[in-house]
This record gives sequence, structure tokens and C-alpha cells, in this order.
Amino acid sequence: MKKNDLAEVLKKYQLKVHSSLKKNDMIDTILKYQEIKSKLVTDNSMEKYHRGTVSYALPTLIIYRIIKIRWDRDTVNFLENHYLRKNYQWLLSLSLISKEFFKLISSLFSRIRYSISDNYKRYSFPENQAKHSVISPHSVLKTINHLSMELSIFRDIIYKYECNSVELSLIFRNLRKLELFNSNKAPLHKMDCKTIARYMVNLESLYLYSIFIYSVKMMKVFKQMNSLTSLDFSHSYFCGFALNSNLIQASIRKLKLPHYRFVLNSKNFSFDQFTSIGFGSLDRVMLASIIGQFNNITKLSFECPVKSDNETAEIYERLLSSKDCKIRHLTVIKPNKWIEKALSMNQSIETLDLHEAFSQTYYISKSSSTIKKFLFTTVVNSLPNILCDSKNQHTGYILVKSKRLVIKEGSRSYAKKFYNIDELGNERALSFESHYPNLRFLYCPAIHHLTYIIINIDISNQK
Repeated sequence: MKKNDLAEVLKKYQLKVHSSLKKNDMIDTILKYQEIKSKLVTDNSMEKYHRGTVSYALPTLIIYRIIKIRWDRDTVNFLENHYLRKNYQWLLSLSLISKEFFKLISSLFSRIRYSISDNYKRYSFPENQAKHSVISPHSVLKTINHLSMELSIFRDIIYKYECNSVELSLIFRNLRKLELFNSNKAPLHKMDCKTIARYMVNLESLYLYSIFIYSVKMMKVFKQMNSLTSLDFSHSYFCGFALNSNLIQASIRKLKLPHYRFVLNSKNFSFDQFTSIGFGSLDRVMLASIIGQFNNITKLSFECPVKSDNETAEIYERLLSSKDCKIRHLTVIKPNKWIEKALSMNQSIETLDLHEAFSQTYYISKSSSTIKKFLFTTVVNSLPNILCDSKNQHTGYILVKSKRLVIKEGSRSYAKKFYNIDELGNERALSFESHYPNLRFLYCPAIHHLTYIIINIDISNQK
């Protein structure tokens, strides 16, 4: 350093600077000052306290990441309502620290569900609470990205409490995914569709559960929403019209057709725009006419053909065994033993979803060498058992995340392959897993339990 630079350092430390000082003297003065300051900080307990909380405070992004990880771990292991309420309490208490923390905590409260129960409806009005919770400046509900709501509550917010256009925009402007469900199978009205199209301008995914759609006009309203990329009618009812490509927005990439009986105009329906398609048990002739269009499909969902329906099974086998098959994610509803044969013929599937428990899904996934991830269903309090019981067989899979089911009781969990148990062996697995204490490894009973499960499934299908 030059003499002028050393002089600036002395001024910064508020030390006297004389023109007669030589360069070496200036360096000695600076070093002596730093040595004395270091002793004061090291020996003074009060300075130690400030050093940890002020001088070395964690950046906000790291603090947010710590809170997010803790929040995710709590919601993975404890998805029951009484546990979630406790988790909400400590998060809300953190939001009172400062405006910055309020903003951070608010970003975590982005998935909201409003439903009706007899006891809850008797003492409160969820439709009124939904309005005031979002509009109130003291509420953390500022950015709702994922909303699950009963159709009756949705209508009460719009019509009963007469929210103006500004209030409706505040509630729905950030919405990306909407799930409307109805326990009474009430029909969807055209005005409901217009409200969705008008105020949910950023909506990307729409799921209608147990809702009747009686008119083509409602589908035409949805077609006007350019932001939509996903439509889920798997548990909807189409009545009085045939579905064709003219009723589907060009931006839609993911489409789930009803599992129940409906009319599909296969001659005027093109599947080229879709990358994800789902349906229930289609007529064999209709299935044969459309399955040749699945050139761009990377995610497929269907109901497993029954044991006696060999012709339908052969159609799926030709698709899955084709060299041009691009399917990466396969969902099979009501699986039976046939799915093992189908998986063994495929070389592209990486993710499997059977809507079944962990053990059954794991053993069936072993039929394919390409599967790296699968989804499984858990009931209340069953997840800790497969996480902690290392006396069972090691699988090589870790738990990635879980989410509570909106309609049914229980949760959906995601398992990802961390190592190949066939290469490592069950004896060395425990030692290997001990090097990764932060990962949540999954275990399952021995393979002889699987026979019992598959027999039960085959019997249920024959009935």
C-alpha cells in the first residue's frame, strides 16, 4: 500500500495522522490498533454478544431458507389439522417481528383451502372470512397461488357479499391453480365461468371435482382464457354435448378427461397439442382410434384394464413397448398384476403413480429399470412408520415431499431413488444411509407381503 492509502486507513480508525510519520510507523500504528480492538472483542462478553447478533447477522435470504425448510419438514411429517394449526401459530408469531419478516411469512401462506362442515358453518362464515382475510392489511394472506374451495363458498363470495371488482381482483389476481369441488354435485353456471375468466387473469390450472357441466357455452368461456395450460375434468360430468377440439383452448398442454361416461368426438379431436393426457376406462374402439395420436405425450393416466380384457391390454402394451414412446410419467388407476408386464416392456418411464400404498408401489416399480421416482398414498399417521422402521427392508428411496389431499383423507407423498439397493445390498445399506442423516429414507416390509396385496386387487377387479 502507498503512504496515502495508509493515511486513509488511519483516518478511518480516527487515529491522528502526522506528515512526519514514515510508512513503517503508520503500519505499526494500524496493527497496534487492530490488536487492541481484537482483545476487547475477545475478552468482553458484551462485545461477543454484539458480534454474534449484529456484526455477523445472517442474510435475510438464508433466514427465509431456514424457515422454509422447517415449514416443509413440519408439513411433510404432520399433515393432520391439529398439527397444522400449531405450525401456523409459530409462523404467524414470526411475522410480527418486522415488515420484512411479515413479507417472508406471507409468501409461505400461498395454498388455501375453504370447505364446509356442519360445525364450522354453524359458528362462522368462511365466505366472509375469505374476503376480509385477503383485504385486511394485517393478514398474511396476500399472495394466494393455489386455492381449493367449495363451489357454494365461491358463489357466496361473488353474489352473497357482493364484492366489488376491485376486491375480487385483490383476492384472485395472483391465483395460478383453482380447485372447485362440490359434495352435492351441483351444476356449474355460465356466470361462474365468466367470473373465473374475468378475475383470474393469471390462472394456469383448473380442476373441477364432482361438478356437472351441461352446456357447450361454459367450455367456450374457458376457451377464452389464454393463460390456462391445464384442465382437469377427471371427476366432472359432461351432459348434453360431445367434446371436440374446438372447445379446448390452444394453450392447453395438460388435459384430464372424465372417468365417467361421456361423448368424445374422436374424429374431430386432435391430441397433438397435449403433452399430458388422462382418462378413465374408454371404449375399446375409441381408444384404438385415438392412441395413435399420442406422439407428443410425456405424461399418461388411465384406468388399468381388467384381467379379462386382453384386447385393451394389448393396445396399451403396443404403446408402452414402442421405440417411439416418449412417456416419462405414468399413472395407472386401479392397478392389477398386468401393470408389471407393461412396465417390463417399457424403456422410457421414469415416474410411476399407482394411487396405492408405498410397499405395493415400490415392489411393482422394480419391474422397470428406468423408474427413478414414484408417488404413493398414505393415511393419517402412517408416514412415520415407513420413515423410521429401519428393521424392514431398505429400498434406496428417500422422501421428497408430501401434500394433504384436498378431497379424500390422507396425503400424497413423493419418493425418489437415492441409491440402487440391488447393487449395494441390504446389509451395507444401513451403513451407507448413516452418512446422510438429513435425508428421510423409506423402508417397507419383506416381499412376501406383496402377494397378498396383488391377490386382493385381482379379486376386486373380477367382481
